Amino acid sequence: MTAAQNEELGIDQPKAQEPGRSLDKDSEWAPFGSKGVIMKALINILVVLVVLVALPFHCLAETKKILERTLFTATEDSFRYSEGAVLQLDGKKELLMVVSVFSLGGHDNSPAQLLAWRSHDGGFTWGQSFVFQENIGKQNVMIPSFLRLSKNEVLFFFLVTNSLQDAGTWIRRSNDNGRTWDKPLKLPYTGYGNASNQHVLRLKSGRIVVPYWVSYDSLGSSSSLSFYSDDKGHSWKKSN
Repeated sequence: MTAAQNEELGIDQPKAQEPGRSLDKDSEWAPFGSKGVIMKALINILVVLVVLVALPFHCLAETKKILERTLFTATEDSFRYSEGAVLQLDGKKELLMVVSVFSLGGHDNSPAQLLAWRSHDGGFTWGQSFVFQENIGKQNVMIPSFLRLSKNEVLFFFLVTNSLQDAGTWIRRSNDNGRTWDKPLKLPYTGYGNASNQHVLRLKSGRIVVPYWVSYDSLGSSSSLSFYSDDKGHSWKKSN
């Protein structure tokens, strides 16, 4: 339509943009035109740079704070703390930590049990220890691992050692997010072997894989294999 037709119909005409002024009258940068846009962009970049420069120092301070914390001190009764595993209970700050604790010299064949601690603040502080897995082996239990299957279902793996000819991985299951645990069950192993802690895998297919090494001659030699389960750990098969 022409300007005359618009005026006749009562339609307001768009006002011409003033030189050096943005169409966005509500913007505080509008009076500066294109220079205002550039100025605003430069200030945004400056803010980002300040954050990026400050962030590493903050992270270093937090890291240093964490690394300086001593959680365990060896004693005659608890000579060695090793192979720990942590389970996130709520995806935030509730944690369950299980650690192998040895006595009598702290050797791999020394008596050991699995102790646990709980944290309610993401690991900055920990409560009193309690026995998570008592020693059911002739020598010890050690090397814990967790594998979460769902919100409530969790598998717990650990090593039971009887002798240089008999040691291997056992498993426990929780169906209530770690509040209670089923009785330990033995994987179908023979010889002396183990899965490294926190190395149990769950594939996209749902199959659970336990990478494993084993010796059949009292550690004179060793070989590799794996155990796997296609039913959430209820039954297990050994690879060829």
